[in-house]
Amino acid sequence: MGATAEATEVKTAFTTTKVIKSKPTITPGDAFGPAESKRNVWVADIDPKLIVDDILEPGYWAHVAAQMTPMDLIEARWEDGARIVTLRVLYCERTYAKVRLVATEELGGIIAEAPESVKKHYVEWKGTTLKHCVIRKSDGMVVSSGHREKNGAIAWMVEHEKV
Repeated sequence: MGATAEATEVKTAFTTTKVIKSKPTITPGDAFGPAESKRNVWVADIDPKLIVDDILEPGYWAHVAAQMTPMDLIEARWEDGARIVTLRVLYCERTYAKVRLVATEELGGIIAEAPESVKKHYVEWKGTTLKHCVIRKSDGMVVSSGHREKNGAIAWMVEHEKV
């Protein structure tokens, strides 16, 4: 830390003295620099079956905690697009990371639900490879997969049931 000087005069009966007070300032170097060199921003794809409380548990991060440093940010994105949660790493060791919830974006409103008229199929998220899938209710068979958005899978399902 550096300092800037501010001079004031103090007058007494016999002399005038200049008193210099310094104010704290920040200087370039270890205390100041680009965010990219001070912390990391991580992205985690979260299983849609989990809730926010699950990822706030220190043990949830056990397999990746060694890569983190305190003050890092984690953008936790639910694989089905339902929400994005921003977390701050408070402290971490090799097998756990204590995180604090910074922000939550609920995106569930932009994902459509299947109409009531659809009776033979349903849409389910099956991971980053299969993505949103249309599944036949009678035998659990995946009849269409790879839909990036749930809306696309629902549209395919409605058209397929018309046939």
